[in-house]
Amino acid sequence: MRYSTTYDLVQSVVILTVTPSPRPASDMQTIGRSFLSMKQRHGCLTAWLGLLTIGTAIFAFIFVFAVESSPSVWVPLLLNLIALVCLFAIWNWNFWGFIGYCVICAIYFPIQLALGDSLYQSLGPLIGAGILFAVMQIGKPMDAWSQLE
Repeated sequence: MRYSTTYDLVQSVVILTVTPSPRPASDMQTIGRSFLSMKQRHGCLTAWLGLLTIGTAIFAFIFVFAVESSPSVWVPLLLNLIALVCLFAIWNWNFWGFIGYCVICAIYFPIQLALGDSLYQSLGPLIGAGILFAVMQIGKPMDAWSQLE
């Protein structure tokens, strides 16, 4: 093919480099399926997990710098640190994180009562776990509960 001017040559090169090659249909279907299979977290779940994580970290920080060094401080500190690990597991879509967080909340309830907290203060972690379960159900069919591994 002969070009009459340099402009014709440049124009044909630009057209060849700018025009993408068509993808086979199977590649397009794979891309579509991979986009749909990406895990998505609802905004309410993100906000609630953020609040739980920040609150648990603050309470663990408070227990670290508590004046007492009695078991009444170390047991809640240990439970808060384990709860933080479980919350980070939930952030990473691990089912065991949710189960672990609920178990920690159930263990924490009688300990708080034994340490002299009121019933309302002791129910706080259990209510938080219940709200977490409810928020994980939002957005069916792509709710967070069905996406946990």
